[in-house]
Amino acid sequence: MAALVASGMSLERFSFYGFIPRKGKERTEAIEEIVGSRSTVVVFEAPSRVGATLEALAQAGAGKRSAVVARELTKQFEEFRRGTVGELASLYSDADPKGEVVLVISAAETPAVSESELTDAARELRASGKRPREVMDHLVGALGAPRNLAYRIAHEG
Repeated sequence: MAALVASGMSLERFSFYGFIPRKGKERTEAIEEIVGSRSTVVVFEAPSRVGATLEALAQAGAGKRSAVVARELTKQFEEFRRGTVGELASLYSDADPKGEVVLVISAAETPAVSESELTDAARELRASGKRPREVMDHLVGALGAPRNLAYRIAHEG
């Protein structure tokens, strides 16, 4: 909570992910969820993985989003680094921060996507073998569709 409040980002809605998985499909899914999140995201991260996690977020599409790397909260050497996910990924690519680290990432902006664009995207995802639940999650997370509309479109055709 200290990192979230001090970040200056929206407190209206936020998601707490704790430590995201270190590798594999679970990590990829967590990164995709964070990138698609319409709320501020708070993540714990090991100092040795801060650069790699920020880089993964940037490559997944969150590179221009505002972020804060908060370290050593409530301690003598408390520090906050602010910038975009991409800028912070570059900053931490070679130097690991010391101590406990919390990442705070701003919410994704909601793109204006028409229902026909959502239907086209769902059709492509189904053709690639995605299940309705995966289609719905993509429509909501990546394209900003309302959940009930995404559910209907994912289960059509």
